[in-house]
Amino acid sequence: MTKIQYPRYIILGLLSIEPMSGYEIKKWVDMSFHYFWDISYGQIYPTLRDLETSGLVTMNVNQQVGTPAKKIYTITGEGLQILKTWLEKPEEKEFEILIKLFFGDKLPRDTLIKKVMDFRELRQQDCAALEKTAENLEGLSDAFTSKPYLLIVCLGGVANFRAQIAWADETLERLDNIESPAGNQKKSGISMMMR
Repeated sequence: MTKIQYPRYIILGLLSIEPMSGYEIKKWVDMSFHYFWDISYGQIYPTLRDLETSGLVTMNVNQQVGTPAKKIYTITGEGLQILKTWLEKPEEKEFEILIKLFFGDKLPRDTLIKKVMDFRELRQQDCAALEKTAENLEGLSDAFTSKPYLLIVCLGGVANFRAQIAWADETLERLDNIESPAGNQKKSGISMMMR
C-alpha cells in the first residue's frame, strides 16, 4: 500500500481556500490541524516545490516595500482535481476524517454523510469490543493486581469512542442542514477568522 502524503493534500486543500505563502500555510496548520495533525516548515517548503514542479500549484513572487518578497502559491485546476480525488477515497487513519471534513465544500454532501456514517459504524464496533473487554476485566479476581489499571485504560477507550460517536451524530445533523451543493458555496469568511 502506498503511503499517503498528508502534507501534500493538506497544502492543496488550504490552497483551494485561497492563495497563500508557506508562512500562511503553516499559520493555518497551527490554528486548525495541529491538535490532530502537524506539519513542519521542513515539510511545507519541499512539498510546495514538489507541487509546483508537478504542475499542481503555481508560484508568484509578490514584491513588498521594506520587507522581503513573498512567494504566493495558487492551486491549479489539476491540483484541485487531485485533491478532490483523494478526498473521495476511503479514510485510512483515525483522524483523516477530520481533514476531509475540513475541506468538505469540495465534496457532495451525500459523500460526506456516508464518510461520517462509516466512521460512526467503526467507532460503534470499537466501542462494543472495548465494553466487552471491560466486562471481562470486571470478572477477573481482585487478586490480579493489574486489574484496576487495565480497567481504567479500557474505560478511557470506551469514553473516547462514545465521544466520537456523539460527535458523528452531531456532525450528521449539521451536514443534513447544509443546503449548498459542493463547489457552489459562497466564501464563508473563514479566511478572516484565521488572521
